[in-house]
Amino acid sequence: MKKIFYGGTFNPPHLGHTRLAQAVLERGLGDEIIFAPAWIPPHKQDASIAPFEDRLAMTRLAVEGMEHCSVSDVEGREKGISYTIRSLHLLSAEFPDDTIALLIGSDSLAQLYSWFRPGDIVFEYEVLTYPRPGKPVAMEDLLDHWGPEWAGKLYAGIIRGLPEFSISSSEIREALRTGKDSGKYLNRNVLEYIKQRSLYEH
Repeated sequence: MKKIFYGGTFNPPHLGHTRLAQAVLERGLGDEIIFAPAWIPPHKQDASIAPFEDRLAMTRLAVEGMEHCSVSDVEGREKGISYTIRSLHLLSAEFPDDTIALLIGSDSLAQLYSWFRPGDIVFEYEVLTYPRPGKPVAMEDLLDHWGPEWAGKLYAGIIRGLPEFSISSSEIREALRTGKDSGKYLNRNVLEYIKQRSLYEH
């Protein structure tokens, strides 16, 4: 079985996240999507990030009832900065009979060379990349930071023809903070959880 690791801040998890997962599964690119909220994202350390336990709970609510989707607390087990290679290794150990792949956005692909142990990620795992609005990645961009073999592998992992889900978590948080309508972007149970926990009010 091929499990796809889909890490992210999920602050909060929204319909763009879940629709992307459905689209990837419908394309037959994997058998299961594993959503994994980051404990402390290395590139997003600020006060607007809800506690890990809340983001984990919201992500579970967001994928509830979705076939072939699950949520992992793998990035919260060590309670430190979330480095993708460590999470991938933990999942590989947890599911030794399965193939693990990584799903990232094109904005992350452009910065992948700066991640912790990026060469190990590319050498050991398939990297699947989905389009982010206004963030195309050309082969020439990859060759600026990777040798031809690794650049070719990364370029081949770019998923063509996926719809672009232009939903921004930061815009949702701002809408929640200012009392504007954000329900069209969020699972109903996630929105109810946010209100009950008074998240994103400041």
